[in-house]
Amino acid sequence: MISLPRLAAILIALGSLTPAVAQTAIVGQPQSLPQSTGNVSQARARAYAKVLEGQRHLVHFKGGGDAEIAGRARQAFLEAAKLDPTLAEAHTALAQIAFYYPPQDLDAATLEGTNATKIDPDNFGAHQILSRLYTIKSGLREGNLNNSFVTLAIKELNEVARLDKNNAESWALLGEFYDATKQNEKALTAWSRWAAAPLASDTRFFQYITNSELTTEAANARLAIGLMAAERWSDALAAVRRAVASEPDNRNYLLLLNRAFEADGSRDQATISDLQHIVAANPANTLATQILAQIESQRGNWQDAVKLLRAQLKGTPADFPSYLAISAAYSQGGQTKEAVEAAQKALELAPPQEQQMVSSALVVLASAQEQAGDMKGAEESLRRILAKEPNNATALNNLGYFLTEHNERLPEALEMIQRAVKAEPDNASFLDSLGWIYFKLGQLNEAEQNLSQAARGNARSATIHEHLGEVYSARKDPIKARAAWEKALALSNEPAQTARLRARLSTKAND
Repeated sequence: MISLPRLAAILIALGSLTPAVAQTAIVGQPQSLPQSTGNVSQARARAYAKVLEGQRHLVHFKGGGDAEIAGRARQAFLEAAKLDPTLAEAHTALAQIAFYYPPQDLDAATLEGTNATKIDPDNFGAHQILSRLYTIKSGLREGNLNNSFVTLAIKELNEVARLDKNNAESWALLGEFYDATKQNEKALTAWSRWAAAPLASDTRFFQYITNSELTTEAANARLAIGLMAAERWSDALAAVRRAVASEPDNRNYLLLLNRAFEADGSRDQATISDLQHIVAANPANTLATQILAQIESQRGNWQDAVKLLRAQLKGTPADFPSYLAISAAYSQGGQTKEAVEAAQKALELAPPQEQQMVSSALVVLASAQEQAGDMKGAEESLRRILAKEPNNATALNNLGYFLTEHNERLPEALEMIQRAVKAEPDNASFLDSLGWIYFKLGQLNEAEQNLSQAARGNARSATIHEHLGEVYSARKDPIKARAAWEKALALSNEPAQTARLRARLSTKAND
């Protein structure tokens, strides 16, 4: 955990307390000074003068080496508080100088900030400094929450938001606290307010606490993540589209967009149009092109997908991900020979020492080989991975599934799939494989249990619903079987699977 003196040094060095803003930063907002002293005591007028004197000292503060200057400012604020103990601004100034300037004193900062809010409940600067103090003490940055300080931080952040309804920092931090304490709806509301707030001028504290930006784009992305956790996919898609519109080259935002688009299932045309515009404006945006190609392939436009991806090829090792995507697009279109060739090209481009790249290429190659009817080649490709990575869950699952599909060595296939599920127990694809092999082994209870869990994890998978239909059919439940197959047909974008499902649904036995 970073020490508080170090925090102050960071804030000063990064510009949160520059000379240009020192006069207002010390109290959090411009002073509300009296226009005349006719209606105030002489002591209060002198106290205000001391506050201004302290601020003038801080204009010349350069960093940790200027402890003498900070000391003179502190002394001026102390004198102001002594002259008029009811002057909230003096206590706010003392709180902030105790927090930001050497030697830091958290207890003094807390005491003076609390004094200021007791005198003036609407003192913005005092509430802000207390919100930051309690946020640091809360353990939010380290992910080890202290509930007492979490409660205090939330209270003070709400006060900051009450006084400044467009304060991005307060809404952003409130969202994080509410999310960490499982107050999901409040978190979504806070992030929505952050996304609607104007751009903040001081972003350093939020960056220190969260390692994230305090931008509008970041707000929309964070909101999208929360909405996806709540399975509000359409709302999440709308939020992340706003983030991508502002930063179309941001890989994290594009990946969020792809995830939301896939889960939403509506095949939102506006999102497709957004991606088309991004790719047209910047053909070098590889990730956007790959996502668009994947979408086009899933819509049955695999030729367009291949065309998009081939336009990006440069004849360099950087073509590796493009060839993987090209192979997937050919597989989607049933062009197995071309799918194998593209995967082999990706494998050639993978440096031997980069095992993750080699494994990724071999996984894609094995899928293309199996689809092409080359089961021996598919098994050899996957066993090449397992020779280097015996616990590679994807390779274990895929090889187990291929063996299951071909009714070969089912006990060995079951053992491999079980190892994959143990490694990733929430992986819907792995659970589907486990359910399917249980079906092949005649263990219908275990088959239905695992396939139902897989369907909850990925409701958009045609294969999972097709497998569930087979289980229901074996259980002599034609109504559930038909419902599952109809859902699978609505989701299917593979010609062979579509034909198989239509044949299933057309038979009299399933009426």
